Amino acid sequence: MKGRSNAIRSREDGESYVDYYLDFQLHEGSTEDGYYTAWGHLEDFVEREGLTVEEVGLKEAIEFCEYLKARDIGEVTAEMYVLKLSNLVTWLIEKGEADHNPYASALAKGPFEYDKESTQRRVPIDELKKAIQDTGHPFTLTLVVLLLKTGIRIAEATNLDYRDVHLDHPIAETMDEPREEIGDKPDSIYIDSSISAEQTHNGEKRMDGNKPNSYRAIPIDEELKRVLVWYIALTPPSPSKANPLLRQTNGFIGKRYSTEVARNKFNEWSANNDWHAGEQKSTNVSPHWCRHWFSTTLRQRIPSEEVLIGEVKDYVGALRGDTDSRTVDTYTHDWSEKEWIREAYLNNVPKLLTNA
Repeated sequence: MKGRSNAIRSREDGESYVDYYLDFQLHEGSTEDGYYTAWGHLEDFVEREGLTVEEVGLKEAIEFCEYLKARDIGEVTAEMYVLKLSNLVTWLIEKGEADHNPYASALAKGPFEYDKESTQRRVPIDELKKAIQDTGHPFTLTLVVLLLKTGIRIAEATNLDYRDVHLDHPIAETMDEPREEIGDKPDSIYIDSSISAEQTHNGEKRMDGNKPNSYRAIPIDEELKRVLVWYIALTPPSPSKANPLLRQTNGFIGKRYSTEVARNKFNEWSANNDWHAGEQKSTNVSPHWCRHWFSTTLRQRIPSEEVLIGEVKDYVGALRGDTDSRTVDTYTHDWSEKEWIREAYLNNVPKLLTNA
């Protein structure tokens, strides 16, 4: 985490990073208290592990998440503490006091898989459709539709390469050959759970990793297919041999969107629709909210008779990449022999770009 200092003022000897950070912030008392509490938990954790806060990397940050989950504070609160530490380190990076953010990378792996359905915001489908159809930025529209249609994690979206997308469309001639796992599954995407942060994958070093043991193939319906074809046609060539799917059209042209930038773009869209109140509110429409919207909506819409093996919740959990799904291998690998696996999704995934 540690880097060099070129901040507005140097951090004083003995001054904690949280004191240094909060000296420049205008937070209310309760928010400031939350930062001190989060920092206190971190200090307890590193003392137990025989580390310093500067020595915390991705592995230790993930272990810190598990440490918080084991405490009697609730996963919503635990996630909020890790987010506050991520905000703090992001600021330290800007000031030259740190050079990487292990907490952001840990959060990208989705360590907090609690069910927010009891508190999450309910957005009527008509309002959601209007907000999507009014979206002006191609990347934001594509990201929002992709997350809602598939339930994938934000890091899983930004880690997609052309070879992870199999489109039955002429534009596929401009893309890489689909990977073996979806070679016989036209109109699908593949989530590779072997991608790790700071490791080279498909010829490109990744900033964030995917959640382990959550590999899967997910169908693409006609709406998502049209959006992806449109977006791919708009985007420039990439300097990366990996050929990322979600690439920038300005600034660093063709470069992969980072998970942090993608999350910020999504949250900006959400805030523009008055669905995001800042911080880590359980009522925010966020990338993680999309996973719950996806699972709740499909569980309600898919008739049990359309799922021929297991239960609807198992089927939807496998599409989401829940690692505790008992039948994930069946649902993600056997499309060729079991067409119902694809049909159950296509028959019930909501329309987002039409009034149907």
